[in-house]
Amino acid sequence: MVRKLKNWLEVARVIQYLKVREKREGGFSLTPELYPDIEDTYYAIRTLRLLNRKANQRKTENYLQNIDWSQVNSPKTIYMLAYLHIRLRQPLKMSFLRKQESRSLRNNWTPAFAGVTNLELLEVPLNLGYPPSLKALLCHDWTGSQTLDAMYFTDEIHKLLHKPVKPFDTLSSLKLHGQENLQALRKKISIFLNHGIGFDEQEIIQWIHSCQNGDGGFGFYPGTTSFMENTYCGLDILLKLKSSPLEINSCKEYILNCQTKSGGFRRAPLSFPFIESTFHAVAGLFMLEEMERGENHSRLR
Repeated sequence: MVRKLKNWLEVARVIQYLKVREKREGGFSLTPELYPDIEDTYYAIRTLRLLNRKANQRKTENYLQNIDWSQVNSPKTIYMLAYLHIRLRQPLKMSFLRKQESRSLRNNWTPAFAGVTNLELLEVPLNLGYPPSLKALLCHDWTGSQTLDAMYFTDEIHKLLHKPVKPFDTLSSLKLHGQENLQALRKKISIFLNHGIGFDEQEIIQWIHSCQNGDGGFGFYPGTTSFMENTYCGLDILLKLKSSPLEINSCKEYILNCQTKSGGFRRAPLSFPFIESTFHAVAGLFMLEEMERGENHSRLR
């Protein structure tokens, strides 16, 4: 799959863009002047692994050892740090891409590249030796939270640790309103699927289709400006529902048109490149590749 991706973009430029942003002391940041950031480090390492590359392990270990745990107080940040600790100790040969060289992507697909395969995560909590602060945070019960972000990342933590998702105290805040922005909708659909909650898949697919613009990207809502994060969310939902964009080729062109000379990707063709946008773009191209190979579903299914 990496080989085919090279036909679409210069993978080496993406890797170089990320490597330049890896700090001497470990971690990644948007510019050389900034301190390393958890989110930038998370998205950089996820992107490198998608491209079958590893960050500098010694530097990453040093970065993780110097985390200020007093500032870690949300399921999102906890999930990202747990992911980084797992990936730091995981051989690259067990990565998502290597598995796909020998078996169908469809058989191992995990939504949004957020989870990992069972083989990769068996007994991970027992073997990794998490820092005590992270262990305590991973044991915290977040199921009473009412915010969408907390509910979504609580599920992602359990999936990352290969544990069953726990039922929330209430799901009343998760009602689908029919016409929601793609970023919130992606999280709700993920939670619905995780917990076996039924919904009208065709209605969701049609709504996402209506959010695709003439430039191939997706807006928050129909008729709004295309951005990379919305395009990623739209593709992720469609893939989970075994569907695809109405215009796959124009979506691919939109993503590729957002790549800069530095190798990174912008949120939109005329904006500044970000590490998060680069992950969204690379993951989006992989999702489009999977959709192109999935000939057994229609555009509305």
